[in-house]
Amino acid sequence: MATSEREIKIYTYIKDKKIATVDELAKLLYASSASIRRDLEKLQQQGLVKRTHGGAVFVEKTAETAVNVRLSENREKKERIAATALKALPDYETVFIDDSSTALVLAENMDFTHKLVVTNGLELAGLLAKQRDVEIILPGGTVLYNTGMLSGSYTIERIREFKFDLTITSCTAIDGEHTYERSQDTAILKRTAADAGAHNLLLFDADKLRRRAPHVSMSLDKFDTIVTEAKADDLPFMGKIKCKIFCCK
Repeated sequence: MATSEREIKIYTYIKDKKIATVDELAKLLYASSASIRRDLEKLQQQGLVKRTHGGAVFVEKTAETAVNVRLSENREKKERIAATALKALPDYETVFIDDSSTALVLAENMDFTHKLVVTNGLELAGLLAKQRDVEIILPGGTVLYNTGMLSGSYTIERIREFKFDLTITSCTAIDGEHTYERSQDTAILKRTAADAGAHNLLLFDADKLRRRAPHVSMSLDKFDTIVTEAKADDLPFMGKIKCKIFCCK
């Protein structure tokens, strides 16, 4: 089979199934795992699929990636970030937590007893609903296809009605000055939450330094604390901003 033909078959299969593993594709197409990985890299470069640990997912052009897919990516890194962030949390009574998988992993390890939690993440709301003595508020709005998140102008307007002791957010991409998101609504939503936050905490893994996204969300000066598993020497903003920066060991 010619490589181009195989790539088409891989893309068609992932588009239909939304997600596939390297082993699954190798068996389906009678190809080696190494060949499948090379094909997936080419498809990712074209923006047609997104690589995950052990496979790939279909890229929805008008939607964010599903939270269960994002959770499967770099889970070990997210756990390290969460462990470090737990030690950096300030005292708080009210908190906004975004729909990011990294924030979800942190939230799994936090004690929210007698706290008020506002989130646009349906997965997180479902998790916290199983705990006693936690007040959970979903701001309403549009549920985006295949993501488990609330977004849109209604969500943003409801978030403007709050004041938070703490906000916990991640980002799609980051450089020496700003964080970035795939959609304008998501960028505005996170910026709105940070505007209402007394202490803003940013979580991100090193891969975000190599990614690109079109919509500016926030200046890094907006954050009080940044937690990342990237090395300090790799951070383009190290020494340029005043917030506390924690790099996981």
